[in-house]
Amino acid sequence: MQYRFKTTRASPHRIQVFVDRIEQLFNSMDPSPFPDKDLDEDAEEFIVSWVQEFPTNDPISLVIQVNQLPARGDVQESVQTAIHNYFAYRMKLKGFELRRLLKQGRTSLFIGLAFLSACLLISHMLIRQWPGTWSDLVQESLTIGGGSQCGDRWKFFFMNGGQSDAVDGSTKK
Repeated sequence: MQYRFKTTRASPHRIQVFVDRIEQLFNSMDPSPFPDKDLDEDAEEFIVSWVQEFPTNDPISLVIQVNQLPARGDVQESVQTAIHNYFAYRMKLKGFELRRLLKQGRTSLFIGLAFLSACLLISHMLIRQWPGTWSDLVQESLTIGGGSQCGDRWKFFFMNGGQSDAVDGSTKK
Protein backbone atom coordinates (compact mmCIF):
# COMPACT_ATOMS: atom_id res chain seq x y z
CA MET A 1 0.00 0.00 0.00
CA GLN A 2 1.33 3.41 -0.93
CA TYR A 3 0.76 6.55 1.08
CA ARG A 4 1.04 10.00 -0.38
CA PHE A 5 1.70 12.81 1.99
CA LYS A 6 1.28 16.43 1.08
CA THR A 7 4.67 18.05 1.27
CA THR A 8 5.63 21.64 0.87
CA ARG A 9 8.10 22.58 -1.78
CA ALA A 10 11.64 23.31 -0.56
CA SER A 11 12.51 25.88 -3.21
CA PRO A 12 10.02 28.66 -3.83
CA HIS A 13 8.04 29.09 -7.02
CA ARG A 14 9.41 32.07 -8.88
CA ILE A 15 7.33 34.87 -10.36
CA GLN A 16 9.31 37.24 -12.55
CA VAL A 17 8.17 40.74 -13.42
CA PHE A 18 10.02 42.81 -16.01
CA VAL A 19 9.63 46.60 -15.95
CA ASP A 20 11.50 49.47 -17.53
CA ARG A 21 11.30 51.69 -14.42
CA ILE A 22 10.31 50.70 -10.87
CA GLU A 23 7.53 53.31 -10.91
CA GLN A 24 5.66 51.18 -13.45
CA LEU A 25 4.85 48.70 -10.68
CA PHE A 26 2.87 51.27 -8.72
CA ASN A 27 -0.31 53.23 -9.38
CA SER A 28 0.71 56.65 -10.67
CA MET A 29 -2.57 58.20 -9.45
CA ASP A 30 -1.91 57.19 -5.83
CA PRO A 31 -0.60 60.21 -3.86
CA SER A 32 0.58 58.05 -0.92
CA PRO A 33 4.24 57.93 0.07
CA PHE A 34 6.22 55.13 -1.58
CA PRO A 35 5.89 52.30 0.97
CA ASP A 36 2.10 52.80 1.08
CA LYS A 37 1.47 53.12 -2.65
CA ASP A 38 -1.01 50.80 -4.37
CA LEU A 39 0.30 48.46 -6.99
CA ASP A 40 -0.59 49.17 -10.58
CA GLU A 41 -3.75 47.26 -11.52
CA ASP A 42 -2.01 45.31 -14.29
CA ALA A 43 0.95 44.43 -12.07
CA GLU A 44 -1.36 43.22 -9.30
CA GLU A 45 -3.41 41.13 -11.73
CA PHE A 46 -0.24 39.60 -13.18
CA ILE A 47 1.18 38.69 -9.76
CA VAL A 48 -2.11 37.36 -8.37
CA SER A 49 -2.83 35.27 -11.47
CA TRP A 50 0.55 33.57 -11.12
CA VAL A 51 0.11 33.04 -7.38
CA GLN A 52 -3.22 31.32 -7.97
CA GLU A 53 -1.56 28.76 -10.22
CA PHE A 54 0.62 27.41 -7.41
CA PRO A 55 -0.47 25.16 -4.54
CA THR A 56 -1.59 27.13 -1.49
CA ASN A 57 1.15 26.16 0.95
CA ASP A 58 4.10 26.34 -1.43
CA PRO A 59 6.57 29.21 -0.94
CA ILE A 60 6.70 31.89 -3.62
CA SER A 61 9.35 34.42 -4.52
CA LEU A 62 8.77 37.56 -6.55
CA VAL A 63 11.68 38.69 -8.72
CA ILE A 64 11.45 42.16 -10.23
CA GLN A 65 13.86 42.96 -13.01
CA VAL A 66 14.30 46.66 -13.77
CA ASN A 67 16.03 48.15 -16.81
CA GLN A 68 16.57 51.65 -15.38
CA LEU A 69 17.49 51.66 -11.72
CA PRO A 70 16.64 54.79 -9.73
CA ALA A 71 19.39 56.92 -8.22
CA ARG A 72 18.40 55.93 -4.67
CA GLY A 73 20.32 53.01 -3.22
CA ASP A 74 17.66 51.50 -0.91
CA VAL A 75 15.17 50.70 -3.70
CA GLN A 76 15.07 46.95 -3.09
CA GLU A 77 14.09 47.37 0.56
CA SER A 78 11.49 50.03 -0.29
CA VAL A 79 9.88 47.99 -3.06
CA GLN A 80 9.80 44.87 -0.90
CA THR A 81 8.15 46.81 1.93
CA ALA A 82 5.67 48.46 -0.44
CA ILE A 83 4.60 45.14 -1.97
CA HIS A 84 4.26 43.48 1.44
CA ASN A 85 2.25 46.46 2.71
CA TYR A 86 -0.04 46.41 -0.31
CA PHE A 87 -0.92 42.71 -0.08
CA ALA A 88 -1.28 42.86 3.71
CA TYR A 89 -3.73 45.74 3.28
CA ARG A 90 -5.65 43.85 0.54
CA MET A 91 -5.83 40.76 2.77
CA LYS A 92 -7.22 42.87 5.62
CA LEU A 93 -9.87 44.37 3.30
CA LYS A 94 -10.84 40.92 2.02
CA GLY A 95 -11.23 39.74 5.62
CA PHE A 96 -13.57 42.66 6.39
CA GLU A 97 -15.56 41.95 3.25
CA LEU A 98 -15.83 38.24 4.11
CA ARG A 99 -17.06 39.01 7.64
CA ARG A 100 -19.65 41.43 6.21
CA LEU A 101 -20.80 38.86 3.67
CA LEU A 102 -21.11 36.13 6.31
CA LYS A 103 -23.06 38.45 8.60
CA GLN A 104 -25.41 39.29 5.74
CA GLY A 105 -25.75 35.57 4.98
CA ARG A 106 -26.59 34.72 8.61
CA THR A 107 -29.19 37.49 8.73
CA SER A 108 -30.69 36.35 5.45
CA LEU A 109 -30.75 32.74 6.64
CA PHE A 110 -32.49 33.72 9.88
CA ILE A 111 -35.14 35.63 7.92
CA GLY A 112 -35.65 32.63 5.61
CA LEU A 113 -36.04 30.23 8.55
CA ALA A 114 -38.48 32.60 10.26
CA PHE A 115 -40.53 32.87 7.04
CA LEU A 116 -40.54 29.08 6.60
CA SER A 117 -41.65 28.60 10.22
CA ALA A 118 -44.45 31.13 9.77
CA CYS A 119 -45.63 29.44 6.55
CA LEU A 120 -45.63 26.00 8.17
CA LEU A 121 -47.45 27.29 11.25
CA ILE A 122 -50.14 29.00 9.14
CA SER A 123 -50.55 25.93 6.92
CA HIS A 124 -51.05 23.63 9.94
CA MET A 125 -53.54 26.05 11.45
CA LEU A 126 -55.52 26.15 8.17
CA ILE A 127 -55.68 22.35 7.96
CA ARG A 128 -57.11 22.18 11.50
CA GLN A 129 -59.62 25.00 10.92
CA TRP A 130 -60.90 24.09 7.45
CA PRO A 131 -60.16 20.52 6.41
CA GLY A 132 -60.67 19.86 2.72
CA THR A 133 -59.19 20.14 -0.73
CA TRP A 134 -58.72 23.92 -0.74
CA SER A 135 -56.96 23.95 2.61
CA ASP A 136 -54.69 21.13 1.40
CA LEU A 137 -53.85 23.22 -1.67
CA VAL A 138 -53.14 26.30 0.48
CA GLN A 139 -51.06 24.20 2.91
CA GLU A 140 -48.92 22.77 0.10
CA SER A 141 -48.54 26.22 -1.48
CA LEU A 142 -47.37 27.72 1.82
CA THR A 143 -44.98 24.83 2.41
CA ILE A 144 -43.48 25.16 -1.08
CA GLY A 145 -43.31 28.96 -0.86
CA GLY A 146 -41.66 28.88 2.58
CA GLY A 147 -39.23 26.15 1.51
CA SER A 148 -38.36 28.06 -1.63
CA GLN A 149 -37.62 31.24 0.32
CA CYS A 150 -35.53 29.32 2.84
CA GLY A 151 -33.71 27.51 0.02
CA ASP A 152 -32.82 30.85 -1.55
CA ARG A 153 -31.39 31.97 1.81
CA TRP A 154 -29.35 28.77 2.12
CA LYS A 155 -28.08 29.25 -1.41
CA PHE A 156 -26.98 32.80 -0.63
CA PHE A 157 -25.30 31.74 2.59
CA PHE A 158 -23.37 28.80 1.15
CA MET A 159 -22.97 29.59 -2.54
CA ASN A 160 -22.62 33.36 -2.81
CA GLY A 161 -19.36 33.42 -0.86
CA GLY A 162 -17.70 31.24 -3.49
CA GLN A 163 -18.54 33.80 -6.14
CA SER A 164 -17.46 36.79 -4.10
CA ASP A 165 -14.06 38.43 -4.39
CA ALA A 166 -13.92 38.29 -0.62
CA VAL A 167 -12.97 34.68 -0.53
CA ASP A 168 -11.13 34.14 -3.78
CA GLY A 169 -7.91 33.51 -1.86
CA SER A 170 -5.87 35.77 -4.08
CA THR A 171 -4.10 37.52 -1.23
CA LYS A 172 -3.37 34.69 1.16
CA LYS A 173 0.16 33.99 -0.03
